[in-house]
Amino acid sequence: MIEDAWIKAIDSEWDLEGEAFLYQVRQGHFDPAGLERILKKLRAISIEPSATELPRRLVEVLWFMPQFMEWQRDRVRKKGTDPHTYDVAVILVRNEIERILGLP
Repeated sequence: MIEDAWIKAIDSEWDLEGEAFLYQVRQGHFDPAGLERILKKLRAISIEPSATELPRRLVEVLWFMPQFMEWQRDRVRKKGTDPHTYDVAVILVRNEIERILGLP
């Protein structure tokens, strides 16, 4: 099932080991290559407009990402990341989540 591959790909960016983008952000490290990697994964997700249900775990690994990144803003900035660069990163991730899940 393709949704399982999407879940696994995005879930790996939350891992507490290695170069997982969201884990690194939590540590205050903003990695532009990690951002591109996660955006590539998000862009690979394509939900049919007629879909009436999504796997719960897919929604779980997606919806919290932009909010989590916003919460880490000060931590990342204190480690030297340009504020504008990070804000753009948050917007790019949020835009992809909105494209995937839609807006209410």
